[in-house]
Amino acid sequence: NIALEIGTGVTNEQPTVLPSYTRIGGVLRLAARQVFGATRSDQQIAVFPDITGPPGHYRVNSDLNLSAPLSKSLALKVGIASRYDTKPQVKVKKSDTTIQSGIGIEF
Repeated sequence: NIALEIGTGVTNEQPTVLPSYTRIGGVLRLAARQVFGATRSDQQIAVFPDITGPPGHYRVNSDLNLSAPLSKSLALKVGIASRYDTKPQVKVKKSDTTIQSGIGIEF
């Protein structure tokens, strides 16, 4: 499966150091799923351009998840998520990566 989403949205941010603001942004998202027997893999990449904010400001989120069954109702879950912001808030890094794993209950 593959899906493409295009749209817009409104974001209100309230930083602790700067005044709050509301911006209009866009979204371009591509998502895919592969199934290998009972194992499945989901991937997604989303780009969020800031239409009314500073020029060149955008965010990119990407996710990769894998779910492999251990039994009929349990599955091993592994995932990695990456977030990138071209103009993050003060004292915040531009990119952040998270790796998670665990056992999930399937129903």
